[in-house]
Amino acid sequence: MRKTITLLAILTIFLAGLPAAGLVLASGDPDCVAVYLPSGQYSGAHTSIESDGYIIHCNGTDAVFSSPFGDIGMQDGTLLAITGYNLDRPSIYLLDGVVSIDVTTLSTLTVYTTSASYSLAGSGQYVFAYTSDMDACINNSDTTVGVYDALRRSSSVIRPYHYSDLLTNQLDKPIISHTSTQSEDDHYTISGAYSFRGYSLQYGFSTSGSGSVTYPAGLVTKGDIDAFMAYYVSTTSIREVKDVIYTVPLDGTVEFTYPAIYSEGDISMVVEDFILCLDDYLSSLFVPAAPEMLEASTTAEIVAPEQEETTSSLDLQLVLEVDEPEPVIEESTTIPEGVEVPEPPFMVEPWVTVTD
Repeated sequence: MRKTITLLAILTIFLAGLPAAGLVLASGDPDCVAVYLPSGQYSGAHTSIESDGYIIHCNGTDAVFSSPFGDIGMQDGTLLAITGYNLDRPSIYLLDGVVSIDVTTLSTLTVYTTSASYSLAGSGQYVFAYTSDMDACINNSDTTVGVYDALRRSSSVIRPYHYSDLLTNQLDKPIISHTSTQSEDDHYTISGAYSFRGYSLQYGFSTSGSGSVTYPAGLVTKGDIDAFMAYYVSTTSIREVKDVIYTVPLDGTVEFTYPAIYSEGDISMVVEDFILCLDDYLSSLFVPAAPEMLEASTTAEIVAPEQEETTSSLDLQLVLEVDEPEPVIEESTTIPEGVEVPEPPFMVEPWVTVTD
């Protein structure tokens, strides 16, 4: 018997050559991974997850689960529920911990936390963290992530290569990391890295009145730098940097000289102001091209219907014919004698509502 099913082009298997039908453990210590059936029964770590309602708990290991959807990486201590494995509108529910997801084709995937939902619709890498001190998403992709904050009952977006932390109300911020060091003459230097569409820019600014930014050679022209600096000086509210002098000694480096800054807190404000202005400028300069639909590749058992096409605006779908598999009777794993079986974790149904 044959039937037609609709497959959304979502996550692709990260580990090539794994034609598993379900979500299965690909790496990690199986003795530290607990899988629970929809009935609440404990099952083995190598159980193939092929429906909604499963719960995965990593306790003592990082783990990666692979499937036709792709890979989901879970840090030690992560508790995750599968709320949508029907291949139509797949979703996962992050109850605690950190997960990373790789997307290689156009997709529609929803990630729930207790207080929010995130809608993914494109290729890239995504990291989600739901802990006692953060409810965050890092968007390492060229597409926008839709966010619904159920606590504030508000909607927002995370632009490409930005992040949001709803717990601290840090919304749509550029991805940066920096450290502060103090020299022998009591000057502070803030140095770090700023990421933009896969490019990494290194920076350092000091209270002594000197700074520099290094970037991949050829990324921008001298004219682009002049245009940005004119924009930056005209928009910044920090008095000292309005008198900045800059030079481009070689392609890939910009050096700055400005009046001395008083304190570590002041130079931190300068860095944040500069990065935000730079991020806005680069986002207007480098607008990503519209994503293309990738061609699906499958096994010989999947036969595409002749002369059949589907079109839509954003929700791209692929209609395929497949052989309906024989029904599989799900059995819980036999637990070896002496092995302690953990109690199933408390499961909460996602209550957030996502509106189009």
